Amino acid sequence: MAKIMNIASFILSMVSLILFSIYMSAGYSLNFLREIFGFHPLTIILAICILALIPGLLGLAGAPTWKGKVRSILTLTIIVRLSTFLTIVVMFERIIQST
Repeated sequence: MAKIMNIASFILSMVSLILFSIYMSAGYSLNFLREIFGFHPLTIILAICILALIPGLLGLAGAPTWKGKVRSILTLTIIVRLSTFLTIVVMFERIIQST
C-alpha cells in the first residue's frame, strides 16, 4: 500500500510540475482560464501539490527500500518547493489585485 501511495504521489508531483511549466511557458495566453474558473489557474496546481503531499509523507513512512525512500524524498522536495512558490505567487497576485 505504501508503494502505491509513493508512486501515486510521485506521479501527482510530476503532473503538477508539468502543468506549472506549461502555464509559465504559455504566459498570458491562458488568462481565459481565470475567467472560466473564477480564480487563478495556479491555484489548481497548488491544490494538486497539497493533495500529493499527504500520500508522499505516507509513502516515505512506509518505504522499505532505498529506492522508495529516494523517490519519496524527491517527491516531497518537488512538492514543497513548488507549493511554496505557488503560495507566494497566488498571495501576491491577490494582494496586487485587491489594491
